[in-house]
Amino acid sequence: MLLYADDVVVMSESAAELRRMLDVVDGYGRDFGVGFSSEKSKVMIVNRSEDEGNAVWKN
Repeated sequence: MLLYADDVVVMSESAAELRRMLDVVDGYGRDFGVGFSSEKSKVMIVNRSEDEGNAVWKN
């Protein structure tokens, strides 16, 4: 995970791990009153595996 000012970059090896990490980041945000904008958030997939082919990234 990389942090800079109000930007967060989360990287993982799998869709399941990324979901867990995003849940943790969301929990910290809730604890400290920080919201995350789905309009400003992006997911970039590199080397997607066949079993992750239909993953949908929405909150």
